[in-house]
Formats: sequence, C-alpha cells, structure tokens
Amino acid sequence: MAGGSASSREQNFWPGFVDALTNVVLVMVFVVVVFAISMFGSMLKISKAKVAQGIAQQVEQQQAQVEALTREVRAQAQSDHEKAEHLQEENRQLTADLSAAQQALSLVKLAEGGAGVPVREAAPKSPVVISGRAPALDVSYALGVTTLEKKLMDALDGAFGNFGTAGQWQVSLQATMAEPSPSEARRLAFYRLAVLRDHLVSKGVAPSHIETLILNAPSTDGRSHVAIRLRKQP
Repeated sequence: MAGGSASSREQNFWPGFVDALTNVVLVMVFVVVVFAISMFGSMLKISKAKVAQGIAQQVEQQQAQVEALTREVRAQAQSDHEKAEHLQEENRQLTADLSAAQQALSLVKLAEGGAGVPVREAAPKSPVVISGRAPALDVSYALGVTTLEKKLMDALDGAFGNFGTAGQWQVSLQATMAEPSPSEARRLAFYRLAVLRDHLVSKGVAPSHIETLILNAPSTDGRSHVAIRLRKQP
C-alpha cells in the first residue's frame, strides 16, 4: 500500500508538453504562411504599380518627343516658306531689272550702234505710222505703244476704203515685235492685235473672218508692226 501510494503521486508531464509544443509550432507555421501570402500579394501589387508607372513615363516621354519633333518640323516648314517667298521676290526684282537693262541697251544700240551691230536708221517720231492701202496695209508702232488715237483710226479707215462689203472680208493680222523682253513683246503685240481686231469688228467684219498671228521673227527697224491683209470671200 505504501509503495502504491508513492507511485500514484508521480505524474508524467511529457505528453502534455509535446502536445503544447506541437500546437505552438502549428500556430507559428500558420502565422508564417499567412504572413508570406500577405507579403507576396503586397509585392505583386507594388510590382504592378511600378510597371504601370514606368509605362506611363515612357508614354509621356514619347509624347514629349513627338510634340518637340512636330514643332521643329513646323518651324522648318515656315522657314522654308519664307525663304521661297524671299527668293520669288528677288527673282521678280531681278527680272524687272534685267528687262529694264535690256530695253536701255536696245535703245542705246538703236541710237548709237554697238560693236558688230550696224547703226539703224532713226525711227519716225510719230508713235504710230500707217502706210499702204487696202488690201495691204502696215501699222508701225514705237516701243511700248499699243493704242490708236481717233485721228489715226480715221486715217486707218481711209486706208481701208469703203466698209460696205466688210461682212465679206477675210482679214489677216500679223504682228512683228521689237521690244527687248520676249514676254513683254508678246504681251504688247497681243494688245495691238486686239485693238485692230475690235475696230474691224465694229466696222462690220465678222469675228470669225479675222485671223491673228504673232510672228517670232523680230522687227528689223526697231519698231513693232502689224501687217493687215484683206481679201473678199468668194
């Protein structure tokens, strides 16, 4: 009895200690797993935010580069446009100066004669000279003259004679030029032909019966001419 009492008073604590330690370990493992999952989720969110921020920065940089390039291209285009306008203005000025110089040189040659160029006879003082009678007339113009005064129109009508049969006339107008500038010469020749053509139409000549022609061969006497040839329709 004494021995059994002593044995019953001895208690074994190891199973309870092992159970408690196991529970603590399980709790710690659970806490570590939850912490690891939380950290992974946080790191994933941070990574996504950094990637989005980097993409946004790249887009902003590209937009800034495109805007800068656009401004540079516009500035270059504006500069080229201004240069083109300046060059066109210089070209017009040089063309005008060249035309004036050519005209002055032509007048000097006509008045005094140049090296290798024979001296021409002085042109008539009258700005317009009408010679001949129908069916062949010649109207001679001084440089730059395109119009005919009323007395010259009357003289021209007298050279034509009777306009009673003007509706049957077939008229040829051929212009030769003396101005030094080719473009200016053709322009003035066109005006001279237009004046004569309108006058003939006003006198009864059918517009379809009037032929106009500007000859490329220059005049030989320093004056511009319009040769008028008439013939009646059969």
